[in-house]
Amino acid sequence: MTKKIKNSYLLLFFFLVAFIILSTGVASALEIKNYPVIPGLPNLNTATPDIASYVKYFFGLLVFIAGILSLISFTIGAVGLINPNVEAHGDAKDRMKGAVIGLALTLVSFIIINTINPALTNPSLTPLPPTAGVFYSNGTDTQPVGQTVSDVSTRPTGYDSIIYKCSASGPGTGPALLIWEYPKASFIGTDGGYAGVVTKRIVCGASENISASGSFQWDYERAGVYYCRGGCNGNMCSGYMSVANTNSYDGNIDDTFNGKISGVRIVNNPTAGLYYGVIFHQMSAPQKGGQCQAPIINLAEDNTGECFGINKQNNTSAADIFVLDKSPTSSSDGVNFFSEPFGADRESKSGYYMMSDSEIRSASNYLHDPQDMEFVYTNFSAVPEEYIIHNIWFSNHPGSIDINGNYLVALYSGVSYCQTFSANQIVKNLETEPVTGPQSDVLTGIYVIPTGSGGGTGGGGGTSGGGTGRSN
Repeated sequence: MTKKIKNSYLLLFFFLVAFIILSTGVASALEIKNYPVIPGLPNLNTATPDIASYVKYFFGLLVFIAGILSLISFTIGAVGLINPNVEAHGDAKDRMKGAVIGLALTLVSFIIINTINPALTNPSLTPLPPTAGVFYSNGTDTQPVGQTVSDVSTRPTGYDSIIYKCSASGPGTGPALLIWEYPKASFIGTDGGYAGVVTKRIVCGASENISASGSFQWDYERAGVYYCRGGCNGNMCSGYMSVANTNSYDGNIDDTFNGKISGVRIVNNPTAGLYYGVIFHQMSAPQKGGQCQAPIINLAEDNTGECFGINKQNNTSAADIFVLDKSPTSSSDGVNFFSEPFGADRESKSGYYMMSDSEIRSASNYLHDPQDMEFVYTNFSAVPEEYIIHNIWFSNHPGSIDINGNYLVALYSGVSYCQTFSANQIVKNLETEPVTGPQSDVLTGIYVIPTGSGGGTGGGGGTSGGGTGRSN
């Protein structure tokens, strides 16, 4: 093989290897900030280039380099011709011929490749079809955004908003989007805690400007109970808001909200039969009895959410979260109340009051007056008349409870003292339970709330589908 043919093959091999590397996008030089400006090639310094511009630039640069190498090789050969040594003239001529042949092969290769597929020498990018999700937006274009952004200043230049797309073709339908905006980076408020944090809610197709935030995070809205540190602002929490709480557990509410809840936002999902409610307690162990709030229930037949203000923040150390059961017959057989401990045992000769499921559901706000719950003693002829006269109502002589189904029972006394009991629970001896507080030894109100199946107050069980329990 002659030397000139070797040179031609080497030049062609260099061209093909470089072309393959560049066409597959493997180019570490993309991080360079100042590229040489070459006439006829894209200027990579004036705008934000795409990968197609890089391929065009480096492919054209390769052709320029091939031409320069051929010119250098040809020049070296021409200089060799003026060498006095006549024997060197043959090598010089071979070098010059090899340079010309190499350049010709380069140009022919370019023509062949361009003929086979012009896109290989002049690539273009076809934008991907739009997809659903959450994106940065500059008003025209979008870029992906993470669910948590610890420093907003790192966003792409000009992308000052995030946009929520529920479908590729248009606004579509889907759950609302919740956005937590923090005034400082790393999810910190102005006081190093949660001061200045704002929670926003946007629907499909809407956008939110985040340029003034230090950091933010987002999540899709779900049915459940949301705690508000700053009270309510319409149907939304004011200030910092928790995520959706759908379960309950024994013990304190998380320290972030323990004793600091000024409002509660409740979101339903009527399609799934989820209507949430909550009872807040001052005690971290509500089964021991203590100060508490009245039940808060969202009865709305929509999923936009409703926010309820809470006046006594110190009564928010624990919570019974429950799902209200609106089905006419699914909760079960009702609740039985007895005048004596172990009242379900017929030998106790206890008075009883049978509260049926229909009576439970017909009561306004599920509240019953214990002074209207008059005991029946017809099954016990041996009960003294004097005993019956002094123990006629459940309000002043609570003995035991038999909960026959999925009901949350809350006994209230005084101003706001209560104790709660869960589904399918038999409370055998109320005399050993702190069902009345220091302000009154008489029951003043009883809430009997039909709940979804599963879980139980104080048990830590329960799912978003039903049941009650304690919330952390």
